[in-house]
Amino acid sequence: MTNKESHGAAGSGVDEAEIRKIALLLATQRDPGKTICPSEVARGTGAASWRDMMPAVHSVLNALRREDRIVISQKGVPVTTDEKIGPYRFYRKA
Repeated sequence: MTNKESHGAAGSGVDEAEIRKIALLLATQRDPGKTICPSEVARGTGAASWRDMMPAVHSVLNALRREDRIVISQKGVPVTTDEKIGPYRFYRKA
């Protein structure tokens, strides 16, 4: 178990399993073809500072992409690597 998993992201008490659950819930609730901003996941954690949650959210979304559960895109183009520069969005895999 990693430090993030056992103590929550940035000491928030929210672990990566909860972030994963929120991301997948948002993806299933969104209409097909509609994208989600990663900050929506961070805000959904209820943490005092959603910005502090962003590194953990990025990590979880990268894992979900590698598992082929979601698509991450930048400027409408799917991203196939964990390395992203600038803003990105995600949506559920069809």
